[in-house]
Amino acid sequence: MKNKILSILFLVYTITSFSQDIKSLKSEAQLMYDTAISLDLDKILDQTYPKVFEIASREQMKDVMFEAFNNEAMTIKLIKTNPNFSFGEIKKIGNQTFCIFEHDNKMTMTFKEDMSDSAEMMLEMIKESMGATEATYDTKTFTFTINKRSKVLAISDDLTKNTWKYVNIEKEGSLIQMLFSEDIVKKLGL
Repeated sequence: MKNKILSILFLVYTITSFSQDIKSLKSEAQLMYDTAISLDLDKILDQTYPKVFEIASREQMKDVMFEAFNNEAMTIKLIKTNPNFSFGEIKKIGNQTFCIFEHDNKMTMTFKEDMSDSAEMMLEMIKESMGATEATYDTKTFTFTINKRSKVLAISDDLTKNTWKYVNIEKEGSLIQMLFSEDIVKKLGL
């Protein structure tokens, strides 16, 4: 009887712990999404998995992001939409906890000059390179509107003080492979 009670308590604890993790991840993912929409670069970097800064410094990352969103050729804006989050399984690997999730993204790329001659070619490049589900071009405003499904890896470990931090999973996956061992990448199915 005592073992049965202990087993039930352990099961309740495990279920409660899992729901607390997924619950905290869901609210933190929404916060990450809202921060990205506001383009608060410092907060975006605060939410980035710290090991990324071993590849490029925080200041370098901030400069690259600033230049990408506003340069002499174009301006990129993220448009608030329903993110339609979908969360995968939370996986514990060693002393790290991971979860892959996806969300909808909408953005505009407004060029300072008309792209009409090469707009069709750009649309195809955008769809291919960004994995866009939909992309259109407005000839009056020189603006591409892009819808895509983004994939994110959430990590919680000693480095993050056991809070959720994030890395975008790009099509080629090279950043993930630079940050984590081959074993972890394989166990995550990346």
